[in-house]
Amino acid sequence: FTVEDLARALDALFVAGIDDMVAVGDLPAILGRLSARGLALGIASSDCEASVVAMTERFAIAPLVTFVAGWDSGHGVKPEAGMALAFAERVGVAPAEIAVVGDTDHDMGLARAAGAGLAIGVLTGTGTRESLGARADLVIPSIAALEAALFG
Repeated sequence: FTVEDLARALDALFVAGIDDMVAVGDLPAILGRLSARGLALGIASSDCEASVVAMTERFAIAPLVTFVAGWDSGHGVKPEAGMALAFAERVGVAPAEIAVVGDTDHDMGLARAAGAGLAIGVLTGTGTRESLGARADLVIPSIAALEAALFG
């Protein structure tokens, strides 16, 4: 494989696997409550944009998501700042006014590189308290705990 061929093959696998994905919690309810509180929501992924869009449709959260970026969206890749900076610009706030929530050290690196106001690690993905905690402001057990973490 060339790098380009490998990237296309992996992207195709991720898109093809959307129907086999399992949500961590009731995403429409969790994200709906955050949106109802006035938060703009976005997804910055190391997957391709097409797979992220397909995932938002599969889990019925597309109407709740203001911004979607994949590695191929033109904002750079994690842990570079581009995706978070593009999100902040899209929603009209300074980077220091956003929170980056993620399950990898690359997500925490994205938050730090962009100057995000909060870097929140979640333990329902590939990261551990140890791998996330060094750069996270807060580590929570899952996205389901995000509303309580932010608003008490």
